[in-house]
Amino acid sequence: MQTDFEGPRASTAGPAEFMFHLYIVEEERRHREIRENLKQLFDEHLQGVYQLQTIDVSRFPQLAARVNVLATPTLIKLHPKPVQRVVGDLFVGDYLLKELRIFPSETC
Repeated sequence: MQTDFEGPRASTAGPAEFMFHLYIVEEERRHREIRENLKQLFDEHLQGVYQLQTIDVSRFPQLAARVNVLATPTLIKLHPKPVQRVVGDLFVGDYLLKELRIFPSETC
């Protein structure tokens, strides 16, 4: 698993079964809480098979613009396909996993 708080960088880890980008404003406490809750959720259900990259849109607005992120927080599941977005106050837990078409009993 890789998390990145400064901006995107190439991962040194092997290929991840699940790949996510989280677009947040790092200065906002609620966004930091969402990031931590996502990490806990993914560690619990996808341990060792996911990569979560965090992009601070206040520092890297061009990266958010490149993928048409218009609101934060935005979580994008890039892999496996189909690509999916969840925008707004992210519901963390089984609901979010189902929304992203992730069924932990099948992956762990």
